Amino acid sequence: GKTTVLSQWRARLLAAGVKVAWYTASEREREPQAVLHMLARALDLAGVDMADTGLLDTPDAEPRAALDAILLKLETTPGELVLVVDEYERVENPRVAAIIEGLVETAPDTAHLVIGSRRRPSLAVSVLRAQGVVRTIDAGELRFSIQELGALLDLPEDSPDLAIIAERTEGWPVAVALYRLWRARSGGDDSLSPLFSGQVAEVAEYLTEQVFATL
Repeated sequence: GKTTVLSQWRARLLAAGVKVAWYTASEREREPQAVLHMLARALDLAGVDMADTGLLDTPDAEPRAALDAILLKLETTPGELVLVVDEYERVENPRVAAIIEGLVETAPDTAHLVIGSRRRPSLAVSVLRAQGVVRTIDAGELRFSIQELGALLDLPEDSPDLAIIAERTEGWPVAVALYRLWRARSGGDDSLSPLFSGQVAEVAEYLTEQVFATL
């Protein structure tokens, strides 16, 4: 659900006139130079002119110089800016973490970094939290409540099926979305909800492609 939440938040920020740069990390970019190159491209697409930095042309720039160039652009860009790094666990290693920490420590107050990760990043999160400059949203906050499930599935809050659905999906957004597709395919008969499980084809495909393949 993290990418869904971040995507919805991005849409709201853009509607409010806030610049949002989005970088989805890839295993191919585990070198600091490659990460900085992709960050520069994301910022440029978001409206931060990176053309004169040289970072758009090559992924081989010296990391410290590349980070300084990005920080200078953030300093001179008017207005609020949010930089999203999704799937951060794909590129996380000590050298990349040093770049991210440098970005956090030195970026202006108008720039905000958002990290989406399947596991806790190996950053000094406790120190940042003590300074009051970080907000952590854990997995539990992404789960749908009974009320949210009812609204999403167009079921009354006192429907006995909601408790079963909540138990089967554990409130996870992707599981609920797959359940809604399965329910539509089965004709909307909620008496079939106990049959929805990890053996449903769509659930099995999602687990295989998105979870097991990344372990």
